Amino acid sequence: MELKGYGKVSIWWILLWTAYAFCLLLKINGYVNIHPIALIIPPLWLVASVFKNGISINGKALYERNWIVRVDGNELTSIDYHKKDAKLNISTIQKISIETNDSGPYNTDVWWHIEGDGARVSIPGGATGENEMLKAFGNLDGFNHEEVIHAMGSTTNKTFLVYQKN
Repeated sequence: MELKGYGKVSIWWILLWTAYAFCLLLKINGYVNIHPIALIIPPLWLVASVFKNGISINGKALYERNWIVRVDGNELTSIDYHKKDAKLNISTIQKISIETNDSGPYNTDVWWHIEGDGARVSIPGGATGENEMLKAFGNLDGFNHEEVIHAMGSTTNKTFLVYQKN
């Protein structure tokens, strides 16, 4: 079953929440004595499900892991949530910065900004393939690993310059 804006929803999901609402109504009106823990489990299950499967718009999860970064030889490819790709030759990179903000964990709070060939590619921290990208950047002469560590520990609105080509 597909509900507009919610992706696939199983009949079991609908039955569970209907039963939950019915039990809650009975409890509120004093007809049954249900232990409070039994009333907490379904909402906790829903929260766990959202964290596991991602928040979605029109059935598409918007977690950072759904943004894909590939390093193939000397080419960096970024594929965003909407399947739009951007390519950049690693040898032409002029500047790499990491922008952090205070909107996490509910929004993307780390962004990589890579500039070169007159283009700028932005990639969220946590994107699939981020480790391979970091390994490729580590081979650039003058890449500042220590500044990357500072950026990853930041929870404020700040930009960290981790590479500038001479």
